[in-house]
Amino acid sequence: MAFMNIAKANMSKRRRQRRPGAGKGEEGGGSGRVPPGPDAAAGDPDLVVNRHIGSGLRSLFQEVVDQPIPKKLLDLLEKLDRKEGKD
Repeated sequence: MAFMNIAKANMSKRRRQRRPGAGKGEEGGGSGRVPPGPDAAAGDPDLVVNRHIGSGLRSLFQEVVDQPIPKKLLDLLEKLDRKEGKD
C-alpha cells in the first residue's frame, strides 16, 4: 500500500496547495505568476529568471497535475505493494 498511499497523498497535497482561481484566468491566481519576493527586489537577475521559468512551467503543466491518477496505474501500484509485503 505504500506506493498507492504516497501517490494519493501527493495528489491531495497538490490540490490543497492550489490557490482559488488558479488556472482559471481569475484575478488573484489565474496568471500563474509568482509575486516578486524580497530577493527579486534586490535585483538578483538569476532569481527573477528562475521564478519566471518556474511560473511558466507551473501554468503549463497545472492541467496535468490536476488530472486524477488512472485506475490502471493505481491497480498496478496496489499489486506492487502486495508483492513487496510478501517479501
